[in-house]
Amino acid sequence: MINERYIINKILGEGRSKVFLCQDIDFPEKNVALKVLPFNVSEEELITFRKEYFTLQKLQHPNIITAIELGTIVSDNSKESQVEVGSKFITLEVFEGKELLNYKNCRDENILKDILIQISSVLYYLHQSNYIYYDLKPENILVAEKDNKPIIKLIDLGFARHAIDDKIPGITGTMQYIAPELLKKEDYDHRIDLYSLGMLLYRIIYDAFPFETDDQIKILKAQIENEFEYPESNFSEEFINIVKKLLIKDAELRYQSCLELLSDLGVKFENEITNQWMPAKVSTDRKDAIAILKKYLDDNKSNEIFSIRGTNGSGKSTVAEEIYSTIPGTIIIRNNKNLNNTDFIKFIVKQIIYNDHVYSRLNNVICEKVEQLFKELPENLIDELKIIFTNIATNCKFSLILDDFNRYDTFTYDTLIILLPILQVNKVKVILTEDSDKRDVSHKVYNLRTINLSPLTEQQLEQMINRSLNKSFPKKEIKNLIMLHADLLPGGIRTSIKDMLLLNILSYNKDGVNLNKDEQSIELLKSSQEEIYKIRLKSLNEKELEFIQLFSAIDINLGVNSLSMLAGSNLGETDKLLLELQKKEIIKQYSISGMVQFSSDGLKSYVYSLFENKEEYHLKLAVNIESTLKDFNKNELARQYELAKEDEKSYTLLMEVADDAEKISAFSYEKQILEHLLILELKEEKLNIIKYKLAILLDKLGEYKHSLDFMNNINYELLNSEEVIELQIAKGHALIETDDLENGKKLLEGLLSNINNTEKKYSVLSEIARADLDLGNFDDVTTICSDVITDIKTLPKEKGRANATLALKEIYKNNDFDKALELFLKAEEIFQQADLKVMMTRMGNNIGNIYNIKNDYPNAELYWNKAVEMNKSIGNLENEALLTMNLGIYHFEQFNLQKSIDLYNRAYSIFQSIGDVQNQGILKSNLGENYIFICEYQKALEELELSKSILSESKNENELVSTLFLIAQLYHIIGDKVKLNSVIKEFEKYSEKKSISEQNKNNFNYLKVIMKINTIDMTSTISELNKIKEIFLSNEDSYHFFQVVETITCAYLNNSKFNEAIAELEKDDLKKLCSKNKYYNARRDILYADLAQMNTELKLNSAIEYFEKAYDFIEDFNIIELTWNVLYKIADFYFARGNKLKAKEFANYTKATIEHIAEKITDANLLQNYLTEESRQKALISIGEIIKN
Repeated sequence: MINERYIINKILGEGRSKVFLCQDIDFPEKNVALKVLPFNVSEEELITFRKEYFTLQKLQHPNIITAIELGTIVSDNSKESQVEVGSKFITLEVFEGKELLNYKNCRDENILKDILIQISSVLYYLHQSNYIYYDLKPENILVAEKDNKPIIKLIDLGFARHAIDDKIPGITGTMQYIAPELLKKEDYDHRIDLYSLGMLLYRIIYDAFPFETDDQIKILKAQIENEFEYPESNFSEEFINIVKKLLIKDAELRYQSCLELLSDLGVKFENEITNQWMPAKVSTDRKDAIAILKKYLDDNKSNEIFSIRGTNGSGKSTVAEEIYSTIPGTIIIRNNKNLNNTDFIKFIVKQIIYNDHVYSRLNNVICEKVEQLFKELPENLIDELKIIFTNIATNCKFSLILDDFNRYDTFTYDTLIILLPILQVNKVKVILTEDSDKRDVSHKVYNLRTINLSPLTEQQLEQMINRSLNKSFPKKEIKNLIMLHADLLPGGIRTSIKDMLLLNILSYNKDGVNLNKDEQSIELLKSSQEEIYKIRLKSLNEKELEFIQLFSAIDINLGVNSLSMLAGSNLGETDKLLLELQKKEIIKQYSISGMVQFSSDGLKSYVYSLFENKEEYHLKLAVNIESTLKDFNKNELARQYELAKEDEKSYTLLMEVADDAEKISAFSYEKQILEHLLILELKEEKLNIIKYKLAILLDKLGEYKHSLDFMNNINYELLNSEEVIELQIAKGHALIETDDLENGKKLLEGLLSNINNTEKKYSVLSEIARADLDLGNFDDVTTICSDVITDIKTLPKEKGRANATLALKEIYKNNDFDKALELFLKAEEIFQQADLKVMMTRMGNNIGNIYNIKNDYPNAELYWNKAVEMNKSIGNLENEALLTMNLGIYHFEQFNLQKSIDLYNRAYSIFQSIGDVQNQGILKSNLGENYIFICEYQKALEELELSKSILSESKNENELVSTLFLIAQLYHIIGDKVKLNSVIKEFEKYSEKKSISEQNKNNFNYLKVIMKINTIDMTSTISELNKIKEIFLSNEDSYHFFQVVETITCAYLNNSKFNEAIAELEKDDLKKLCSKNKYYNARRDILYADLAQMNTELKLNSAIEYFEKAYDFIEDFNIIELTWNVLYKIADFYFARGNKLKAKEFANYTKATIEHIAEKITDANLLQNYLTEESRQKALISIGEIIKN
């Protein structure tokens, strides 16, 4: 099997490519033709092959082969492989015809005339759409018989080019068929195809070319110079004259169009043939939208999702196809109503997995998971999909287009909403197209950017008409009619042209296309689309009308077999009927997928509106479906019963769907089904069951308040005893989660005696223990957890949870981190033995936190990294974000600053993709703090202002105040006292609120003190600072603890209190901090150097020794404020001692460092304050003097 999808039945043909008849296991209704290009072809052939596919996608004519998909063979487990892995392929509709020359009746004039009419029709379709075929020859025309008549298909359109949109090639085609003007490299147009057609006919009639040579040069010369001879044949003179006219050397004397040719063949230009000439699709002029999307796809840092939105016909899918055709590594998923629910999800996974940019990068474990997924759906389907998508996203680089996304069935839509964030955070680019008249995804997809497609401008309309129609059309008049009567959306414009053809406003004759301004037809064009639909339906007989009414009432696509069974007709009759409906433009080409679809949604709605008694019809249809199609879609059958007002039957079916969703953990989808059931007219018992199931489900989904609302509206008397217990357990859990600890605990304790299931009992005990922990009932926690751990019947999950709860108790009650670590490690071991990865990641995070508190940084980092990597394997984004944020904080505290920034950005992108606004604000604040430290002040301000904006909206006042504190510090460092005062006033509004933490109140006090640091009352100021310092120390805030120490020491120095300054620097807490951290030690050395310079009587080392120690630190560290400060003090030291050369060297370093910091500040006010801040300005003046001297 190729790509776990295609099974080769036989070979159909072989040329440049091999074509196989294949069974498509995803769409078994119809076989496909698999056209395979050899693996080792040239780049030029690959381009031509791709070009052929995208050309075929734009063309729609019954005599042109239809392309379905483009792909690469990445897997082939056939016993006798007939293809090479790595080969490109196109799947095509199956047309088992023979090449034209091999068709037995091709030399019968009447049959050849029929074939010629079909070839001329398809060539006219191409030419009027501005295409030139270039390679018309018998090998590219297949002929089959249907009802004793020849049917042709034009194949191999690799050389076909659009005269306006494509680069026009040089001499192209097969030499024997190439027109003289092309060989002479003169100007040419579509008439070169007519010459090829003439040569093709000559070959058939005479079984030879008009030149007896295989030499390419001689053929070229003959094509240009020779007048061909036409010996006697079995064909009429009339037919031979047609061939002669086609082969005239001078294109001006040749047939000017296929209309002339068709006219000479006696063809009347009626709807049966003109319906086939609806112009080919062209890419609409959406250059701005495409430019935005291409820029997004090129941006390796962006984790947005883009949505192209517009009404039906606005050109969304055309824009998506344009991206797909031009950007390598793009996978497109088109809305496929043939598949629904889990089948569609499996199809999407398959489309992604079996792509050449993905498959080769997957490990064996994921490949096995995928294969298992295709064989049998796992109970934890959503979790398995998360693992698969996480692995794909982390290892593969590709872009994904989900076309018509908000029209996907509910299950597929909900499942993808869960999976999209995994792609986002791993920088996989995702583009959605959405119908703006349908559900809007913006409230479910986060970090979404929308491109709204508006109607075309007059200029864009003109360009579209020019590209859609050749010069024989009255384009100006067509444009004016469209401007008056159409909506100027690409789809509306095409519909308007189709209606002009239907109403004979546009009509064909041998000389070209005429515009008939018949008043009645123009009035119809102005009228509603319903009037047009009426005209189209007039041509249908009673049987055809009954048939289209049948599938207008069904909301999913059905195959020919299913429709045939429902209609009570045999396959042959159905096939004929569908072909007629296809000719009459009522349905799309059903031969491609075997599924029957209306040509437009509007027509389907109109046909459905014709029903006189819809309820009665839906009931008959539902009964028919249930008795005829045993595996029919349950959702659709339930919809039929609901429309028939048979809500009880709809209930039965939808409850089965909800149960199926629960089995595969599709809880969001289950919730939607249950919520829909509530709107049905049902008996109280059934409504009660729905509410019961919803209450349990909402508790599981974490929607606790919503769950409690349902619980309070349930009639418990209508439930059985097991259901009552289940509901009460969920209620107890919901109460605890909503901080109603006492009532939640009391409810659960009252249930224990009624619970017989051991697993459930210990689960409830774990909940009670958790409530006791938060209530401070530590002895009760110990008793419960010990019982759970020692009972041999306890499952590993509950034993692990009990150990983890005891660990938290040791921290809360005894502050005993050693004992807590021991218990967390025990819990991790239990979870590992049971392979409970989610629980293992949580324990890894906790263990890392404990090691960090114990200053065992290597082990802290080890456990956090392990937890992050394990979490990636299960796709829990929230856990990954929290772990990554923890690691970022750890690396910041270790001064691994770039690593910290990278981790913060990763965590931010995850929180952004899952819509966690609060943590986005916190991370922006963390980034701002990081940028302050490394003197990236412009970035710091931008990040902090964004954090402030986010946290203001999320109403998290504590985190908002923490950000205000950082903004205040930034302005303090910069030296902008006006802005600093403004922030402090803003801070003051929050400082007295009860909700504000003591830590933030201490931060506020610190800001107030540093504003009055130079006041006369130094004793009082230092006393306040000492209180603040102790709080920073107790909160383990080393940075601000040292800031206060430095502030106090400088205050002592400024007042010549040298002994007090030394005493401050010698305190144990400070010495302990500096012994572990080189950064703080370097800052302390600078203070010692200042002391040594200011008072030589102190028993200190020389100032230069302290300076050199500090210099050793900054030499290998990021550029920070300490950097220029150390350099400046060394320069000043050498200058004071007369060593001008050394002084000048360090002065230049100082100047360069300050300038390096300043040049990154783009805000003029921020820059001015930075350079004029007192200490910095003094340093700049001083080093200026040193450099001059």
